[in-house]
Amino acid sequence: MKTKDYRGKSWYDIFPLSEGQINFTHNYKGTIRAFHRHQKQTDYWFCAYGEARVIIEGESTYLSQGDLIVIPPNKWHGLEALTDFGLLYWTTEKFNEGSPDEERAPFDKWQWDKEWK
Repeated sequence: MKTKDYRGKSWYDIFPLSEGQINFTHNYKGTIRAFHRHQKQTDYWFCAYGEARVIIEGESTYLSQGDLIVIPPNKWHGLEALTDFGLLYWTTEKFNEGSPDEERAPFDKWQWDKEWK
């Protein structure tokens, strides 16, 4: 499945696997994908190109080309694209539209303009 909106372009479940799915998203500079968490799913995020700031449970880290981070279940996380940013990611669970393993938080749960350390 492919989607496109003001934030960028995304491709989901690129290589259908029996478990989990592989996705790719191109995020336009300035895009914020706000906070959410998963109860069962672990995310593996690989930066294909560009730079982004990722906040996990209020802690900030920066991703640039070649970086990989792992986000375990029950951790609030979101990202801000500092440049056009390509994210290849594997999720340990397939997305289930009828019962998504995703809880969304208010956009301002953490302050994006704060300089995180």
